[in-house]
Amino acid sequence: MDHSTATEKARLRYREAIYLGQWPEGEKIPDERSLARRDSISRVTVRSALKPLEKAGLLIRRQGHGTRVRLNAPATFAQPRLIAAVSPGNHSFFGEFIRHLEQHAAKTGGLVLYKHWSLQSLPLEQTLWQLYINGIRHVVIWPEDQSVPADLLRRAAAIGIQPILFDLRLPLPTCPTVSLDNPRAIGGLLRALKNPRQAVYVGWDHPGLSSLAEREAAFRKFCPAGKVIRLPWNLHRGPAEEIVPVLTPLFKPLPPGLPVVGSDGGTGHCSAVALRVLSKNNPLASVDRLPPHKNRRLICCEQPLQAIARKMIHCLTHPIPPTDQDKYHRIPGKIITL
Repeated sequence: MDHSTATEKARLRYREAIYLGQWPEGEKIPDERSLARRDSISRVTVRSALKPLEKAGLLIRRQGHGTRVRLNAPATFAQPRLIAAVSPGNHSFFGEFIRHLEQHAAKTGGLVLYKHWSLQSLPLEQTLWQLYINGIRHVVIWPEDQSVPADLLRRAAAIGIQPILFDLRLPLPTCPTVSLDNPRAIGGLLRALKNPRQAVYVGWDHPGLSSLAEREAAFRKFCPAGKVIRLPWNLHRGPAEEIVPVLTPLFKPLPPGLPVVGSDGGTGHCSAVALRVLSKNNPLASVDRLPPHKNRRLICCEQPLQAIARKMIHCLTHPIPPTDQDKYHRIPGKIITL
């Protein structure tokens, strides 16, 4: 094996050790002699492999104190030629978003690649590493209902991946989030309902989803006398036939005219069906565009997917001002009546 090939392979192994947390932040890495012996390469090759990592700020060498890992390497911003959009499921909502992302990426000659990840077959950590070793640095992540460790994204950003989150907020300076402006969406729906003193909010019992938590918090703020119903999260992928029987006994005592607000398209659609089953004509509003329901007026907050995609491309190609500490970009939705 020639020196350059051995050096590149060693450098990739060292980056992987940092990315996987095998070389933790602030800890000393093995010395050159140990690395050379472990990998059956010369100390010259080890030194050549480590030097670019020091230059990038991933490693800090102090005479007499060893070499330690540092994860605050500055991000670089370049026009993305290939963007990976990763999620744990093939959801039609994310598919529509990807179409908008493709349109905006194409304006500068970029392409969008969809990549599926799952806890069972290919965890997010391995997915991001696969993308990295194949030269893909720009990654849009929609976690849906899966948790994303903040430390994983810090390590990914440190080695040169530029992650950006869709619809999940994490307080990380290295990872922007672009999402619907959830408080404004709920406020707009309630205004369209003539700011009722009381209303019923139908959400999901999943405290880990920041978008749903923001919507429920906004409803409680704008309608403090309202009632909140939380559906079991395990029903969210099921058909309406499984959810409507849960809602009908809860909706049965609703007085005429009391508005119902759905937290998303699933709760909004199932609420409309449950009200129809009960022959109730209560006003209904929902985040997300709903399918038409016969003889029912629907108020929806349409997700601004095109504007979100445009903002994501901007975030991937432009440094964020230092004053924008949490890098959380809320995009207003559009209130429509169907």
